[in-house]
Amino acid sequence: LDGGITWIPSLNWLYEQTRGVWEIRINPLRTSTVYAATTEGVYRSLDAGNSWQQVLNQQMVMDLALDPVDTSTIYAAVGNAGSPAHGVFRSTDGGDTWSRLSNGLPPDTTSGRIQLRINQLNHRSLIAVVGRIYETVGIYKSYDQGSSWNSITGLTEILSYQGWFSNGLCYKAADTTQLLFGGVWLYRSDLSGNFPQQVNNTYDIHPDLHGIHANPAAPEKVYILTDGGLFRSDDFGDHFEDCNSGYVTTQAYIGSVS
Repeated sequence: LDGGITWIPSLNWLYEQTRGVWEIRINPLRTSTVYAATTEGVYRSLDAGNSWQQVLNQQMVMDLALDPVDTSTIYAAVGNAGSPAHGVFRSTDGGDTWSRLSNGLPPDTTSGRIQLRINQLNHRSLIAVVGRIYETVGIYKSYDQGSSWNSITGLTEILSYQGWFSNGLCYKAADTTQLLFGGVWLYRSDLSGNFPQQVNNTYDIHPDLHGIHANPAAPEKVYILTDGGLFRSDDFGDHFEDCNSGYVTTQAYIGSVS
């Protein structure tokens, strides 16, 4: 409550429980409402983290997307290696009830993780990267808040042998026809997700990507989290800078931009 100087437990699990939190999303219109994607499902707090309740009972919720305009609409990416269910779930009432989306998405036969992103220039539009444990199943787009989906054209293998592990998905802030995709290496589409291609200088960054984050104040600038640390591109993936000097870690998995 004091900008990071001191801390108290919020969603408090013991180490021995082997549980974890993958993502946290704060409702931008009601900032006391917080959602957490966890290994045990989606948890919701209505009092800024003082108390929590489970609102989606599905194991391995790996990603959450919260509609920034219609904040009662939430999407949850469920599943990873060995979990009992996989798919994209949606709530239209703030998390009280959920349904598994289909109508163009693959059936519950995948075995890897799913990534979700909402187009920041059109809140009804979103994209999902669906993986099996060792390959990319597909990339799917929706223009009606998830009610129907279409597969992109020109799919290439992105996740490769780490469909359960490597990830990264990012719209360009000022031009959402351009996207970056992370797997073992970095890929880009300049055609709204269609025909993704490996970027020319992808070998300038360490393989096994775990996150791609855009700078909202500088649309060309992105930060890439990898097994070899943090890298930055000032031109949306054409060139890269190593940002690890003095940064005492080797593997970066989760990040965000203020």
